[in-house]
Amino acid sequence: MKKLLGILLFGVMALQGFSQDAQTYKSVKDPEGGTNMLVGEISLKELQQPGYSWFKTGMDAYKPDSGLVKRIKQEIGAYEIVVFMGTWCDDSHTLVPQFFKVLKACDYPLDKVKIFATDRQKHTLNIEHDIFSISKVPTFIVYLNHNEVGRITENVEKSVELDLMKMFDVVKK
Repeated sequence: MKKLLGILLFGVMALQGFSQDAQTYKSVKDPEGGTNMLVGEISLKELQQPGYSWFKTGMDAYKPDSGLVKRIKQEIGAYEIVVFMGTWCDDSHTLVPQFFKVLKACDYPLDKVKIFATDRQKHTLNIEHDIFSISKVPTFIVYLNHNEVGRITENVEKSVELDLMKMFDVVKK
């Protein structure tokens, strides 16, 4: 069932890629915080806009474990990654920059990552939040050959890079 959902989702995302003119996200006023929040499929470019300075600050500040990065770098290229986050969410403000700092340190192509921003109800513009059963953000979903191999949901056990390495170790067994 997970494989079927993975294939379905990657098919939907591929079709979305063909409709370049379609708006993939919107900016709406956060009813609780009063600031703008993004909802829908976004890119890193949107997180580098004014109002989202927490992203650059978090990436600049995070220092991943170089030993783990070296190990992850050897394997991560075969994996696909989908991220669900909230631009309104403090946990996302912390973990999303750390996650992308690790990916960048591993030379993973950042434009290969699918990023979906949710509203406070964890809904995207379309049905991606339902397809992936999103109940908490941030959620980082890792796939190998369209099969989900693991998730990091809302927080990490010890660090982003250690949690990623644990996923890769499980796949090797």
